[in-house]
Amino acid sequence: MVSSCGRRVIPVFLSCGVASAFVFFGLYICIFREARTYSLLNEPSHVELREDAQCVTRSEKREVRGTSMEPLFSPGDTIDISLGWYVCHLPERDDFVMLHFSGNDAPILKRVRGIPGDSFGVDILSNGEGEFLINHAVLKNSQGEAYHISSARAKIWTSYKEQFRGMIPQGLFFVLGEVSAGSLDSSRFGFVRQSDFLGKVHVK
Repeated sequence: MVSSCGRRVIPVFLSCGVASAFVFFGLYICIFREARTYSLLNEPSHVELREDAQCVTRSEKREVRGTSMEPLFSPGDTIDISLGWYVCHLPERDDFVMLHFSGNDAPILKRVRGIPGDSFGVDILSNGEGEFLINHAVLKNSQGEAYHISSARAKIWTSYKEQFRGMIPQGLFFVLGEVSAGSLDSSRFGFVRQSDFLGKVHVK
């Protein structure tokens, strides 16, 4: 599987056996994968070419695997994806996207929660853990639950905020699943580029 990370995504990922690892401000961190936090997509069951005034896209139907996007998407759900959509369309806030992640044979399904120009940060709680802030508001999932990150990850994101002066840079996006404790998403692997998005998921 082609990596969406090593060369282009911040931070840089390395191989770590059954785990993913990245270098983040001089730290080498292994992220152990738990299948329950994935929302992977099976091979396409239907393919259709579409053409509009701006670009040509390919429509696919895929089946969701994993639980990281519940209750919005559940295992076994069939979704419609427009591949190539982001070649000629800018990702928008709350878009559902299919993207590649290093080390997975299948792409993953996530939601765009932060776009270029948004302010970002971490609210440090009394126990040292953190909650993500986008445009000065605590980021929550569809169930109204705030996303929580560990104290170690909160420190990393605080450094990340300082590096980028609290602003998501042009060309980078912040994507999350629906698990408030985090899943395989930007809470673990950082921002992604528009070129990492394989297609837009259409919600009926």
